[in-house]
Amino acid sequence: PESEKQFHDNPILYGTPILFPPNRISDGTFDYKGQTYHFEINEKDKHNHIHGFLYKEKWEVTTSKIAGNQVILETEIDISQHPHIYKQFPRHAVIRMSYILEEATLRQHAVITNKGEEAFPWGLGYHTSFIFPEDSSAFSLTADQKWELDERFLPTGQVEDIADKEQLHAGISLKNKALDDVFLSSDSSGRENQAVIYHQNPSVKVVYRGDEHIKHWVVYNADGTQGFVSV
Repeated sequence: PESEKQFHDNPILYGTPILFPPNRISDGTFDYKGQTYHFEINEKDKHNHIHGFLYKEKWEVTTSKIAGNQVILETEIDISQHPHIYKQFPRHAVIRMSYILEEATLRQHAVITNKGEEAFPWGLGYHTSFIFPEDSSAFSLTADQKWELDERFLPTGQVEDIADKEQLHAGISLKNKALDDVFLSSDSSGRENQAVIYHQNPSVKVVYRGDEHIKHWVVYNADGTQGFVSV
C-alpha cells in the first residue's frame, strides 16, 4: 500500500490475511448440527458474508525468536475474547498461526483448537496477494477443474473442467483476464499442490505451495490490469 489509509481501506489486499472462514456464505446464514449461524453481511452488493472475522484483528504474539537460520513467529486469537466475533460464532475456538522464515522460504502453519464441548464448523484460507505486472508475468496452477459459480460468485454445486488446463499448468498470461474463481486443488500432472508466479524482469519465480489440507485455490486479480494477483 502507498499509505496507512490505503491499507486500512482494503486490508484484505495486503500481506497474508487469515480468512476464517474463507470465501463467501450465502446471506451469511447456515445450519450446522442444529445450530444456526448468522454472520454479518459484509459483501452488501451480493448479500453474502465474505472472508470471515480475523483479517482485521490484532493477533497476540506468543513467540518471537531466532533459532539457527530460522526466524519464528507464533501468534494466536481466542475467539471467546472478541465479543463482536463470538456473537456471530459462539464457540470457544483458538486459532494459532506459526510463521517460519528460513532463507528464501516462508512457511505458514495453522492449528485450530476447540476449547469447548460442542463441535463447530470451520474453514481456513490465506488471501495472499503478490505483485504481478501483467505485461511481464505469467501464472500457473495445479488444477484440472473449478466450481461453477452463480451471479453472486457462490458455487452452484457443479464442477467444470478447465478448458485450457494444459496452458494453466505450464503458465499463462493474466493480462485483461479477470479472475475470481475457485479451483479444485488437484490435477492429472502429478505435480505438487502449488501456484507459481513467473516474473521476467527481474527474473524471479515465486512458488506458493499448500499441503494436503489445502483443497481449493481461489484466484482473484480484479480486472486483470491492477498489477496484482491474490491466491
